[in-house]
Amino acid sequence: MDKIRICGLELEVYLGVRDDEQAAPRMAIADIALDIDLAKASRTDDLADTVDYDALCDALRRRCAPHRYGAEPRRYALIERLAGEIADICLAFDGRIKSVEVIVGKPGAIPGTRTVQVEIRRG
Repeated sequence: MDKIRICGLELEVYLGVRDDEQAAPRMAIADIALDIDLAKASRTDDLADTVDYDALCDALRRRCAPHRYGAEPRRYALIERLAGEIADICLAFDGRIKSVEVIVGKPGAIPGTRTVQVEIRRG
């Protein structure tokens, strides 16, 4: 199966289990791999034959960080929930996506580490 990879998608989200973590949005970093047949797109060179990943990233930002667009903030206690929601959005975005792998990192979650990550696969 072919893949489209979105690497390092920055999502400014309310994320954490403690009150101080929910006081202000923080950056979460998502890496996403979409399993999709790209044979037709590789022949036609037509955006209609593939996933519009710019539009997908916009949909992810609007759903996971609606406060950036003037709506009520969405709050996540766990990166597991955020990763699951990203996967659900991807699968619902385009029926040609067969499965998705999502890795979400929470930089600065634990002192002395670069990030803590959760990886999930859905399909």
